[in-house]
Amino acid sequence: MLVAESILDALAGEIVLNMKNVSLVSINGVGNAGKFKKLYTEMHPKEVYLALDNDEPGKKAKKEIEDSLRWKWCSVKTIRDHERAGVKDLYRLLANQ
Repeated sequence: MLVAESILDALAGEIVLNMKNVSLVSINGVGNAGKFKKLYTEMHPKEVYLALDNDEPGKKAKKEIEDSLRWKWCSVKTIRDHERAGVKDLYRLLANQ
């Protein structure tokens, strides 16, 4: 499961990260990060890839989701490709390629 803030970021992540067999999730804004726990409970993914925006709200949302998954049976990985490229999100990373 690839989790991003917007559907554009999730779709861009699928392309940039070459993740063809992953479920894409958009939380539609950092204010919805707290709702992710319910989605996790319904879907039970074995791996969760977090690709939230490279800004303070995105970092806060990432921590909130990580904390909600702390005791769950899944692997949580943070995608940092956009951070290393110095852009805010995966959509901007794709646009710069």
